[in-house]
Amino acid sequence: MNRVLLLVLLLITQGCASISKERCEAEQWDVVGKEASLSGIEYEEGKGLMVSCSSIGAEVSEREYKKGYQEGLSEYCQLGRASWFGLRGKVYNPNICPRNRTLKGSDPFNAVLAVKGKHDGYCEVNP
Repeated sequence: MNRVLLLVLLLITQGCASISKERCEAEQWDVVGKEASLSGIEYEEGKGLMVSCSSIGAEVSEREYKKGYQEGLSEYCQLGRASWFGLRGKVYNPNICPRNRTLKGSDPFNAVLAVKGKHDGYCEVNP
């Protein structure tokens, strides 16, 4: 489980009081942002730790979080990443990718077929 999801789960299960100001200020916000986007988490949803930390008076850097998030998107919004999610049966979230980076057929089904060479274009799957 990646660090961002673990931190969010800890916040939910233990409450904000368990986070110290020192720990929050030691956080590398660019890394938190990158891990959020690499996990397919929406930008605002991934800021949960930042919100919790700032609520206890810790200094946080949304600029660094955003920088890391954008860096992660450049890796996440690639066919290989969609394939990685699809091969593991995980949900790939193409909605976080900028419109100019959205993959044709970026759902896991199409990504896996493309990587396996069984499919070279978009194939709609009706729910």
